[in-house]
Amino acid sequence: MRIPSIRLAALVAALLVAPSAAQAAWVAGFSGSSDFTAPDAQANGTTNFAVWDNSTGGNWITDLFGGAPPLSIRTLSDSIAQAAYQNDRYVYFYQVVNTNPPPGGSNDGLDSLFVKVQSAAFVRGIGTVDGYVFNEPGSGPVGNPLNQTLNSDPGVPPPPTNAFVFDPLATRITDADKTPGITFPGGGDTVRYDIADTTFPPLVRIKLGIDAWTSIMFFTSNIAPVIAPGALQDGGTTLGSVPSPAPEPGTLALIALGLPLAGVRYVRRMRRAAAAA
Repeated sequence: MRIPSIRLAALVAALLVAPSAAQAAWVAGFSGSSDFTAPDAQANGTTNFAVWDNSTGGNWITDLFGGAPPLSIRTLSDSIAQAAYQNDRYVYFYQVVNTNPPPGGSNDGLDSLFVKVQSAAFVRGIGTVDGYVFNEPGSGPVGNPLNQTLNSDPGVPPPPTNAFVFDPLATRITDADKTPGITFPGGGDTVRYDIADTTFPPLVRIKLGIDAWTSIMFFTSNIAPVIAPGALQDGGTTLGSVPSPAPEPGTLALIALGLPLAGVRYVRRMRRAAAAA
């Protein structure tokens, strides 16, 4: 059965912008951890992650950090203003732990976390939640040597306001930006977080030491997650896998098919109307 092009375009638009009736929740399959161990074992570590689906369009900062002091959420470089990203659809959270080296190996302090993104245009707000870490049901705060990896959705929703907890030993993040910094296979852009300690004045960068852990880092997007490459650096580089925004091929196909057809159909209708006038 043939679908008129204007009707197809309306369906495309509805799929892309219509709000979901589901409640905001963690995206299934995108909470956990990734061990970064090769090729340079001296830069090994663990990156914990989770992705929040703000499907209701509410203020995710209030929903997730209702009890956090306002200054705990700090917007970093290359970010839009907080008021512009606090209602974004997806929030990508990361937390790095500099784990012990493998037997017989050594481990240096870590400098940076890189997350590959298909396009820097997909990333809107970039920030950190100073002094806050993931809070795992049954295991408590994530990062310390007793619980270095996130193995489940953080917190016990609903409500999800216990998904993060204050930890005075968590290392603050220096800054972040959208910069190439490192080249991943297949190209694309990069978000880089400087995971060096700047807790004490005069803000001298101190590398993330062994068994140290960071505060929560985040960026927002209106694009759903896929698993993509990430990297940790200390001069050397180790690779792992983390969530990152990327449009599904089906969505791109709908856009490519529906919107051009809608434009052609609209132009034709306007020409017929003008000829009949």
